[in-house]
Amino acid sequence: MRVLSKIRNMRLFVILLALFWGSTSTIVSAMDHKHHDSGDVMVEGAWIMAPPGPNAAGYLKLTNKSDKTLKLVDADSDVAKKVELHTHLHENGVMKMTKMDHVLIDQNQTHAFKQGSDHVMFMGLKQPLKPGEVVVVELKFENHAPVTVKLPVLSMEEAAKMSSSHSH
Repeated sequence: MRVLSKIRNMRLFVILLALFWGSTSTIVSAMDHKHHDSGDVMVEGAWIMAPPGPNAAGYLKLTNKSDKTLKLVDADSDVAKKVELHTHLHENGVMKMTKMDHVLIDQNQTHAFKQGSDHVMFMGLKQPLKPGEVVVVELKFENHAPVTVKLPVLSMEEAAKMSSSHSH
């Protein structure tokens, strides 16, 4: 009986440890801009800046570890009225932001959403974003299950450091 009791306690301890470790690793990876691996799609360097206005841009790297080309077609978040995939185009010497219908990510390739290029655009924020908060966005693929990403909200100063010290 004593041995069975110890085994049950050990199993409970292992289960609780696994639950604790799993929940904290997601939070840590979001807050220190490392990576989150959701099987076939790896997310790295995710962040969003606390904007002075009603719109914000999110940045991250997506690596396709599957055996097929992935087609990212949409994004959604509770923090904004609308979320779109955007890019910047240079036309007649003017930089213009425009919506993208999709992003293709070939197998074993990485697509960077970075400043001055492709990004996830949050339009019509429902409330101001504050540094230290975490924005959750769901990335929707035509040929893959959705991927949920946590973007830590950075101050303008932190965002400037991120864009100058990291290539997103």
